[in-house]
Amino acid sequence: MSSTPFAWTVFEAEAADPANHIAFTPVPPQRARRNGWTPERQQLFLFALLSGHHRDVKYHRDTAVARRHYRAELKAHDEQQADERQRAEAVWAEHQAILDRIELDRLMRRPKIEAHVRRL
Repeated sequence: MSSTPFAWTVFEAEAADPANHIAFTPVPPQRARRNGWTPERQQLFLFALLSGHHRDVKYHRDTAVARRHYRAELKAHDEQQADERQRAEAVWAEHQAILDRIELDRLMRRPKIEAHVRRL
């Protein structure tokens, strides 16, 4: 979480601006409370969450971005490994075919075959 103090004056100024108001339907109260979940308090809470002023939102947003980048790097690495594995298996299959031909020619006592080997 962030160690910087919360800037209440900035938050209150942005929350008071009508351009920043969020269209939503407040949760209806089941009973009247003196210090309850009022529509104004709900509005401020949503504004704090969606604008990134809430300290937990900033922390989770930053860690989510870091996780997204890490997952993208892992995916790219896995795709690269899969491509290398596929190329290696193709080369291995080609070499195996050459060895099979050499073995078959030895069994049939034919002249030697020039082995053309492809590298990775």
